[in-house]
Amino acid sequence: MKDILSSIKDQLLVMDARVGDSKAMEKLSGRWQKRLWLYTCRMTNNKEAAWDITRETWLGIIRDLGKLQHPANFKPWAYKIATNKSIDWINKYRTNKHVGI
Repeated sequence: MKDILSSIKDQLLVMDARVGDSKAMEKLSGRWQKRLWLYTCRMTNNKEAAWDITRETWLGIIRDLGKLQHPANFKPWAYKIATNKSIDWINKYRTNKHVGI
């Protein structure tokens, strides 16, 4: 029941944020910031990079929120953005690391 209520709350915040409600976006980011950071931290095994990636994730979320067709899909959509940003960082890190070899 708690998960359902949390999902509904997220959906309402997404709908409000999509029409420009900055308070809704602030609340949404407050609910998701730590989860996304922990996720990117696990993916990269780098706490500092995870903050940068999470910030980049939020920039993507804010930029493309209007393209999200179904507010109920916010969770997998946000994680997909975080995944892609993490993979980009990992690839860049690996490339830069090999340059010095």
